[in-house]
Amino acid sequence: FSYDAALLITGGQDRICRVWDIESREELGCFEEHEGVVVCVATVPGMDAAVSGGGDRIIRMWTTTRNPQPIRQFIGHDGVVISISITPDGEKLLSNDDRACKMWNINTGACLLNVTLDSLTGSPSNHRGSIHRPEFTPPMPLTKNFLNSVPTNSRALGMKPNGILGSTSINACKIGANRAVFTLSCLCPGELSCSYFAVACTNRVVYIVSCATGHEELSFHVKASVFAINAGRDTKLLMGDIFGNCYQIDLYPEGYKKEGDSDDERSVR
Repeated sequence: FSYDAALLITGGQDRICRVWDIESREELGCFEEHEGVVVCVATVPGMDAAVSGGGDRIIRMWTTTRNPQPIRQFIGHDGVVISISITPDGEKLLSNDDRACKMWNINTGACLLNVTLDSLTGSPSNHRGSIHRPEFTPPMPLTKNFLNSVPTNSRALGMKPNGILGSTSINACKIGANRAVFTLSCLCPGELSCSYFAVACTNRVVYIVSCATGHEELSFHVKASVFAINAGRDTKLLMGDIFGNCYQIDLYPEGYKKEGDSDDERSVR
């Protein structure tokens, strides 16, 4: 959805992204530059633009007008682009394939950060905390670091340990048994959205990673591989695994009060 809730952007196996007017249900335009299936799309805050990625391993930014036009490409993924999210200020883009998470400069297309699973799990070939650093680090100062001192609270919202996804869940389990890969990523909620991101892996671990350094700041285990993840507006991270378990993670300390909040607003956050 566009940030003004006026447009819906879709993409699919036909390799086409379409722009829809939500009120009239009219198709306003289509973007046909992709050479593979479109897996993920996101809109850019403050711009009439969207980004999309998928099977051709290239992230493409384009206008969401009646005659969509390409703006720029983000090239560097070695696998299918699985997810895309954009910081609220519209300056940075987070994406991942099954082996790497990348942060990009929206305005230039430059890759600012590349984080591999090896760098998070401490394999012999790449010690924990190391990153593939470009010539410059992202100009993204950290906000208050609540993660160092506050334990993560998790609450199961639902339990369905049956094979509700059929062959999809079975195949995902087979992948996880053979080798650990990334599944999905998203920016963290609220004030952390420009400083940290979450990425899930088939080793049943979700990592919280610094956007500025690529270092793991926090990690927690789940019951099965996570294939749905999204951040709330302020404090919550929501996830779902392949067996139907849902998780609610609060990344802020209990009683945290955002500047300008009333007590009532804090209680319903």
